[in-house]
Amino acid sequence: MPSTSPPSRFNPCSEDGVVLQVAAANWELLRRVPAFQAVAQQWIASEAFRFEHVSEKKAYSANPQARCALDWMLTPEERYALAQYQMRHRLFFSDQAANYGPIVMQVHLENQTTRLEECIDDIFQVTPDPGPGGVVCIDQPWPATPPKFRNQFVAIFAEHDLKEIKLIEDDDRLLRIGNAFVSGRVLSSEELAGLGRYLFQLGGHLRRISLDFKMAAIRCALYSERQLDEILHRIKK
Repeated sequence: MPSTSPPSRFNPCSEDGVVLQVAAANWELLRRVPAFQAVAQQWIASEAFRFEHVSEKKAYSANPQARCALDWMLTPEERYALAQYQMRHRLFFSDQAANYGPIVMQVHLENQTTRLEECIDDIFQVTPDPGPGGVVCIDQPWPATPPKFRNQFVAIFAEHDLKEIKLIEDDDRLLRIGNAFVSGRVLSSEELAGLGRYLFQLGGHLRRISLDFKMAAIRCALYSERQLDEILHRIKK
C-alpha cells in the first residue's frame, strides 16, 4: 500500500549552523507574507512596475532580504535591463555586494573621476549571468532555490555585528601625500589622477563605515573588569 502520510515540511533548523538557519527561516517567512507575494507578482509581470519599485527607498533599498529575493525572480536578461535602469538613474548600489540577482559585475576603480555614486556606470561593468542556476519562485522551499541565490541571501545575515576598524594603513598613505604637498614637489598628471581616485575611494570607505556601524572609541589601555564594565554600560546606554 502506498504511504498516505503528508510530505514532511522543510524545517530551517535542519540547516547546518546558526547563520544558515536564520537565513532559511527568513526566506520561509518572507515567501508567506501576503504583501510580499503581491509585490512579487507585479514585479515578475511588469518591467514598468520594477522601474517604479526600485525608486522607492523604503520598499526596495532599505530591505535587502526582499530585494535579494525579487532580483533573483528575474531572468539574467531582465535583471541586466533593470541594472542598466538603476545605473542611469543613480539607483545602482556602490557596494558591489548589495546588488543581487543573476548578473555578473566587474569593478574598474581606475575609471573613477568623481563621487562613486555619480560615476557608477563608468566603474561597474555589468553583464547577464550565463549560468544563474534558475530563478526564485514564491512556492520554492529554501533547499529548492538556486544555490547562487542562497549564497547571496545568507551573506545578508553573515555580516559582522562587531568589527575592529583599523585606519593605520590609510593614515600612512595620507601622511605621505601630505608630505609630498608640503615639500613642494610637483606631482605628475598620473600621480594627481591616482591621488584623486584614492581620496574618492577613501571617502566612500569611511562613509560606508559610518553608515554600517555605530562607532565608540575605547582608548588602548589596561582596564580593570569594573572599569571595562562601566565603559560598556555607557556604550549600551
